[in-house]
Amino acid sequence: MNLKYADEMMKALIYEEPIYNQEIKICKDNTLMCSHTLLKNHKNEIIGVVSILKI
Repeated sequence: MNLKYADEMMKALIYEEPIYNQEIKICKDNTLMCSHTLLKNHKNEIIGVVSILKI
């Protein structure tokens, strides 16, 4: 796993703010667009994060 990816996912959880359309370079010619959205339960408590990756 790319460390930047993991760090940004944890940042979304720690600061309780979603992160949208962040570029992550995975190799010389490939970049992913990544968004981290917070997952909440019926009490509006954060219970996780959903990551969406786009090539």
